[in-house]
Amino acid sequence: MKKKKIIGVVLIAIGLLCVFGVFRVKAGAPKTAETISNAVYISDGKVLAENEGKVVIVPGTLDADLPYVDKETGIKINSIVAFREVEKLYVREETENDKTYEYWSWEQTVNQNDYGGTKRIFAPNITLGEFGVSEELIEYVSLGKHRDEYNDKKELNQRGWHRFLDNGKAYLYAGDYMPENGDKYGKLYADCRNTLRVFYREMDGGLDYTIIAMQQNGKLVRVPDVTLRAAHTGHMTKEDLLADAESDAKGSMIIAIVGAVICLGVGAFLLVKKEKTAPDISK
Repeated sequence: MKKKKIIGVVLIAIGLLCVFGVFRVKAGAPKTAETISNAVYISDGKVLAENEGKVVIVPGTLDADLPYVDKETGIKINSIVAFREVEKLYVREETENDKTYEYWSWEQTVNQNDYGGTKRIFAPNITLGEFGVSEELIEYVSLGKHRDEYNDKKELNQRGWHRFLDNGKAYLYAGDYMPENGDKYGKLYADCRNTLRVFYREMDGGLDYTIIAMQQNGKLVRVPDVTLRAAHTGHMTKEDLLADAESDAKGSMIIAIVGAVICLGVGAFLLVKKEKTAPDISK
């Protein structure tokens, strides 16, 4: 099978998955709305025995034991949720004017041996009112703030870190100098190959949230068998949450429909398109 035919088959498969996604969202929307409508609204953040095992809606302010230390790097974190990105320095080749150059490329790593790899990290003992909050409920809160400030220079150096800037962003690097992304250095930084650098993104904005979850032993946990956005910024009413759920469903369906149309259309075109053959000039 020609390469274009294979691509066509893959695109059609993706398109069919998008179609399945449309029906899934459409089927799940009423259940999501029903879950929100029947949930117990707890405006004062109190844990009550009669709500055990029920879906609850709790507005309030997130709190946790802050600051805490990232055990992999020794860096103090003052954000309830943070994203630690670990990058490794690789050597790549680039040809320019018939000459081949080596250049250095920082690429994300998820290897656990590389300072624990790139991952989200959470503060201990996260709470909302009297409730403990499971990490999965705030897995997707906004982490748009790239951290620029760290512990003081002396403490960083004691832990083996130095702070450097690359393209205006602050990175931690365990060395006296740090090659910049994309620059050509030849053999100058050969000893830096496979070294690591780290940066953090933290919560951007306030800590006021409304969480939809199930109450379980005094803790908020994900509602099983229902697809819904658990954490919402700000203090919201049931009406607000229902409107958000409807908007989310419509947005997901539009994206899925557009994706299905594009993938199925392009995939079908590649499958039916005839390959051009070179003329037989041997006769």
